[in-house]
Amino acid sequence: MMFFGSLSRSQPLYNEQSSLRALLQVVIDRLCQRYKLALSLAVCLCLAVPAHASHADTELAAKTPPVAVITSDNRANNNATSSTSISTTVHKNSQMTDSVTNIDGLAPASLWQPELNEPSLYALLDAEFAADRDDKQRAMTIYKQQSFKEDATAVFERALTLSLRNERVEDSLAFAKSWQDQNPDHVPAWFYVAHLALRAHDYILAGETLNRILRYDPRADLSEILIGIYPNNDDDKRELLAALQPLDSEQNASLSVLKAGLLYQFNEPEIAIVHINRALERQPDYVPFITLKADILRKIVTSETVVNYISQARLRNP
Repeated sequence: MMFFGSLSRSQPLYNEQSSLRALLQVVIDRLCQRYKLALSLAVCLCLAVPAHASHADTELAAKTPPVAVITSDNRANNNATSSTSISTTVHKNSQMTDSVTNIDGLAPASLWQPELNEPSLYALLDAEFAADRDDKQRAMTIYKQQSFKEDATAVFERALTLSLRNERVEDSLAFAKSWQDQNPDHVPAWFYVAHLALRAHDYILAGETLNRILRYDPRADLSEILIGIYPNNDDDKRELLAALQPLDSEQNASLSVLKAGLLYQFNEPEIAIVHINRALERQPDYVPFITLKADILRKIVTSETVVNYISQARLRNP
């Protein structure tokens, strides 16, 4: 009433007809301005709909009633229709909000990606760059982790090389033993473990691994395993001999020579000559074996017998 009263006061009343026509024109202009404002607000609300609900604009446009001038006859019907439309829109928006909440509750996409069973090339490149920058610990950590995946023999060998350069022998042995336990059929790993066990003075493990190798191949070449592992003190020598004694070395020249050398140092030449003769049966012209036999013979035969043996060996090896 105040709105219509202010309008009536602002317009000059020349006569009754012109006053009524002017009043109706002003009312219609004000109503059109209000509906333009309502339409602008509706457009803003449509633009504010989230990006993931791309179909919402189409649905909203289809369900929005057309804007028309409301007359006094159909004002009540339009009010009821507007209330129904507003409640429907609110219900749709609440469903959309629930849907967004459910999506946000899902696990990250990376959790659904399966982990690679083979070594990662990117990880290995990272390890090599770290090694090149003298970050040896990072390089070893990455290589060791990747070596326990499938088809990673080359990765294991590279990891073991880095470990031998930068870690204690005991640490390298522990790594090699863990990898060999996971890959029990990988024969070269047996040789690595046997060699490292001998270097670390773990003679029980060395004996067990050498026995496994000999069961697999009684004539296996153990020369690479035995290089640089000869003990320096008598206690280690006795432990090594005790670990080697149960092993069947009759068909293995390298192991027979190692036993002969240890027995010779412990002043047991009669037993040592048996083992060196087994080695010479496999490699009769190998000079280090011939020299060791000559040293052993010096303790059990005359010097003339030793000279004759060396002369015959020189005839075979001029």
